[in-house]
Amino acid sequence: MDSYREIKNLGVLMSILLKVKAEVRYYEDGKVDGKKDILYEQQEQGVQPLVPCVQRIGNKWVWCLDIDGETGLIANWKQGVTADVHYKVADGCGIDIIVDGNKLFDNETEPYCGYVPKCLCPSGIGSGGDYMIMHIDASGQIQDWNYRKVQEYIEEWKNWKSPYS
Repeated sequence: MDSYREIKNLGVLMSILLKVKAEVRYYEDGKVDGKKDILYEQQEQGVQPLVPCVQRIGNKWVWCLDIDGETGLIANWKQGVTADVHYKVADGCGIDIIVDGNKLFDNETEPYCGYVPKCLCPSGIGSGGDYMIMHIDASGQIQDWNYRKVQEYIEEWKNWKSPYS
């Protein structure tokens, strides 16, 4: 399945892919198929978390999601697995946003580097910032996904001006 979807945004046909890399502090704050994920001590010992889409980057397990911006479907999700997460990722969330196949911004230039945008807390519980809070069903669909929050995040970035320029 192609992770891009054609969508209509302010009269312009676009496809949006969010490539998220989140340095989760405590995987134990999530449940995978109804079971608590690994403890912090296990995480520190290098035990792989249960939640799908983790990759070892350096000495850390990083949660790496490829999310269809329109639908909230995680393209690289392991089918059949469910998850309820309330992950603290303070200063550890990086997002590449790819629009129509072109990188709009990435972890290197993104002004909110580390910040969790509201679109990654779709249920409305919490407001992003330090936490990713979501329910993911067995197909990889993020419950209550809100495409408008993705649009708002992109607009915030486009309108952001560095205080140092």
